[in-house]
Amino acid sequence: MNSDFAHPGSRVRATVVSVVLIAAIAAILVGAIDSTSPAAALNSITVEPSVFRRELVRNGVVEPQDSVVVRSECFWKTHLLSILPEGTIVRKGDVVAVLDSSEIEEYARTRELLLIKYQNRLDAAIKEQEIVAAQNERRLDQAEFAQESAAAVLKEYVAATHPREVSDLRSEVRLMDDQVESAKVDLDRTAALCMRGLDDESSLRRQQAVFDRLCQKRDGLIADLSYLQEFSHPRQLLLRRGNAENLTHNLERTRLKNSLAEIRNNRNILAYRRVLQIYERYYKRALESIEACTMRAPCDGQVIYGQSWSSRSRGVTVEEGASVRFQQEIFQIPNERKRRVRVPLNETQAWNLPLHARVSVQIEGLEDPVTGSVREIARYAKVRSSWTPDEKDYWIEIELHPNRNQLKQIAPRADAEVTFVISQRQDVLQVPVNAVAGQCDCHFVLVDGPEGVVPRRVMPGENNGESVCISAGLKPGERVVAELQEQQHTHLMQLAEKLLQQN
Repeated sequence: MNSDFAHPGSRVRATVVSVVLIAAIAAILVGAIDSTSPAAALNSITVEPSVFRRELVRNGVVEPQDSVVVRSECFWKTHLLSILPEGTIVRKGDVVAVLDSSEIEEYARTRELLLIKYQNRLDAAIKEQEIVAAQNERRLDQAEFAQESAAAVLKEYVAATHPREVSDLRSEVRLMDDQVESAKVDLDRTAALCMRGLDDESSLRRQQAVFDRLCQKRDGLIADLSYLQEFSHPRQLLLRRGNAENLTHNLERTRLKNSLAEIRNNRNILAYRRVLQIYERYYKRALESIEACTMRAPCDGQVIYGQSWSSRSRGVTVEEGASVRFQQEIFQIPNERKRRVRVPLNETQAWNLPLHARVSVQIEGLEDPVTGSVREIARYAKVRSSWTPDEKDYWIEIELHPNRNQLKQIAPRADAEVTFVISQRQDVLQVPVNAVAGQCDCHFVLVDGPEGVVPRRVMPGENNGESVCISAGLKPGERVVAELQEQQHTHLMQLAEKLLQQN
């Protein structure tokens, strides 16, 4: 055995023990296998440098790389009345699918009646606003006029009426004083003449009566002046001031009343307008949905139903009579010149896959495989299934590069088998996987040489499920048993276990 693969700390001891063990196991193996038998009986192969490829195969479906997807723009959940058969060639503007719009039309008619009703209410509220505005203006003018009149009367009374009345009474009192003084002088002269006998008593009584009447009139004027200043003036002043204040308050109340009436009317108008806007939006949405029930082709091409694997797993299918929800994909018109295949890879496989790597795609119906390249690797992994939440896959998009003949023969949604070359090495020694037995870093193969069939320790590398690379332990041209029998495999495993225990 080659001692280069032993541990450094016990290289000498391991070498001696290994030689003894290998000699013992060789004797057993030689006893079990006749070394004189031809090599073909041992199912041995000659190890030569060759190309080692590690490939990965995944299945997918051919899809258009670029396509115009048509989704349901109807806000109602409805049913698909009719749709063109899948694969039909259409022109831009052709009717492809028709949705049931009977319920939506009934809803639109109901909303149209409500629109008319609330439009009439809004018009009536606007008319009422004009009437209320005119009434408010008239009431406000009356209140302002009354308040201004009361203020003018108060001002006139304080500045003109009362001073004039006082001035007139005082003038009359002064004039009456002069008349009383004149009558007193006449009365005194008449009394003097009577005392001298120059005049009779009738004249004296007549003069006395004139004097008394004038005095009485003067006292009345003085009483009127006193009543005016002490009683009548304060009362009239309070009455006029109170009236002016009441009319001022009435003006404020009128303004507040007008404001409340205007607010109430504006509130009704805003409410009707808001309701009208809501029903207009509902009506408009209904009309848009009715129009969206007729689905037309956005461009020239072939009709492909929008049925993905995830939608079919949820029971969502595109067929006549099936339910259709808002934004559900109904059909798509692909770009016939560009095709793709999407396949899942687990995390470890996706990390080792470079972008723009070349792949081979075998499409059902085509004899020769189609070349392709990795166009996009998903940034985030998706859970494979709700039953296996720990298993995640990265979806890989493969861009196909078919020639003209292959492009014509590729059918929509054809099954495809994508082969990824994970690694490729030139001039590598490789043996079948079943030719190697061992564990940890102790692996052995059976070499058919001049000394017969003997075990040899090797250093395995990558494997692709069929072959495994041998980085050390074998030389080109040597023959190796391609498939170990059960007894041979057991003895090699025991040999590896003893070496591990000793090391």
